[in-house]
Amino acid sequence: MKKFTLLFLLLHVSATNASIGSTLTRHLRTFYDGPLTNYVLGNGIREVTEPLPVQYVSQVQEVLQEMGLDPQKVELLMVLSKEDIVEGADEELWAELQLCDASSCGSALIFLREFFETNPPAQRRSLIGHEASHIKHFDTLKLIIAEGMVPLTLATAALISSSIIVYKKIPDWVGKTTGRMWWARVGATLCISYATFLLTWELSSHAGSCLDDQYDVEREKRADLESATILQCAQDAANRFEKERQENLAVRDKILSICTFDDKGRILNECSLYGMKLDDISDAEGNDLLDTEHPKLTDRIAYLRELAAEQEASPAVAPAA
Repeated sequence: MKKFTLLFLLLHVSATNASIGSTLTRHLRTFYDGPLTNYVLGNGIREVTEPLPVQYVSQVQEVLQEMGLDPQKVELLMVLSKEDIVEGADEELWAELQLCDASSCGSALIFLREFFETNPPAQRRSLIGHEASHIKHFDTLKLIIAEGMVPLTLATAALISSSIIVYKKIPDWVGKTTGRMWWARVGATLCISYATFLLTWELSSHAGSCLDDQYDVEREKRADLESATILQCAQDAANRFEKERQENLAVRDKILSICTFDDKGRILNECSLYGMKLDDISDAEGNDLLDTEHPKLTDRIAYLRELAAEQEASPAVAPAA
């Protein structure tokens, strides 16, 4: 009878989960579009950005629509120039946003003004599509779960379970030695369970970070290929990365020409690169080795050019009017 009851409960839970799966997904999207994005953006980003100027909005929304997103649910922002930043704003965050022409955060896209002024339209389109793919697949939410929610959940579970186990299993001699059985158990339980909480938090955070680093590379490759496939812009995306690779090679050549190195290859000049090895920063092919969150530029160029060749051989058929 007990086995039958357990089986019935398991089947009931499975059926219930299946029936509410679509509902949960819809609520997740609502949460992602609203409160989560506002929470993430509220952490200083709104102080260093402004709404995207109206002359750029239509071209971004057009790409978002092609990528299968509702343009009205994606917030469009532009990074302020340094002189426009209000006093007290996070300048380190502003400097970090300057590293990318375009980036996504929750269900928002953030652009540099130079993105629209220096990039050809086709390459702008490919990068907007890439960032739209991150929004489409809840990548900010997955990052928060991997680096925050999972460690917190595991550590809390470890805290509760260790508290119960330690309080029940702690030897009686601890209380007999002090003459206060209950207080001894409570004190030992608090100390051990708190230590277990911290240890579990550290281990799970480190594991989550390592897994997320690996996932980052796969996520970026997925965004490259998905946007290039939907927008039929693989060659434009490859050209954008080739341009970046050539810029890295130019920087590498400049460092080689103006810096001095010790016998182990470390930079001796007093600068931000002091003590670092050039081959740990950029390789001879122009890959940025400090960027561990993206595939190597040479890899990105290779698989996008392969996709471009397939697209050229089998061009997309325009839908009938």
